Amino acid sequence: MSRPTLTKLGQCAACGCTDEHACEGGCSWVDVDHTICSACLDPFIMTETDFEFRELLELEQCTRLLDVLAEELRERARVVEGLAVATDLRAIQLKMPEKADLIRQVRKGATA
Repeated sequence: MSRPTLTKLGQCAACGCTDEHACEGGCSWVDVDHTICSACLDPFIMTETDFEFRELLELEQCTRLLDVLAEELRERARVVEGLAVATDLRAIQLKMPEKADLIRQVRKGATA
């Protein structure tokens, strides 16, 4: 059985409803990309294809979440690294002020 393809964001891939034209009786988005509505994921009317599509959406959402978390960890590592450099620089300033100025000049040249 083939998997459904994702439609444009803001349109249900199963029934085609949008924010402007919801399903009769109302519906809401069940995924972050607004590609499947709650009416189409009703557990009482879901087909095998619907379940496969839901698994695909959940996998994509997990992948996006992992990407976001990985980027957040990278950013935190950059902050920690910056704090470590600042702490090292402060220690050098206290012990050898002339070397701290040299390090600052080298770092400015590296970022320019």
